[in-house]
Amino acid sequence: MSILVVASLFLLGGPSLVLAAGNTNEFTLLKWQSRRDAYEWRISEARILATPTWETASAKIPVAPDKAWKIVTRWLTKKGKGDPGSFIKMEVRLFDLSETYKPFRDRFFYRIEYPQGAFDYMVAVVLMDGTVLEPKWVPWPKPEEIK
Repeated sequence: MSILVVASLFLLGGPSLVLAAGNTNEFTLLKWQSRRDAYEWRISEARILATPTWETASAKIPVAPDKAWKIVTRWLTKKGKGDPGSFIKMEVRLFDLSETYKPFRDRFFYRIEYPQGAFDYMVAVVLMDGTVLEPKWVPWPKPEEIK
């Protein structure tokens, strides 16, 4: 299996750390809508700061891409979702692309897309400490409710 890793160090459209409602120390890292459901991944500042740093020019990545994928497949199996077989896309992303918050500098996570049924896929977030950030289901309106 070939592994495609796209380092999105300077790409637009990366994660925007938006303060989550009601908790000034929790950020919405990522939002995702599949064909049937919507999810968001929230993370606290303390959890981000607990992940290892990675100096891309001089140090070995804390979690290798093949290990990140194994972590996702084990997590999916534990959740009863089964092994998706292979991933669609794997990206290494900075927590703060704007680099305005220095404690987040050199802190990364994986955003991994994998197949989830016919014509649909889902996202998993793996932190550089080897843990999966659990998504939160977000209710979204039915087509007839959209005005």
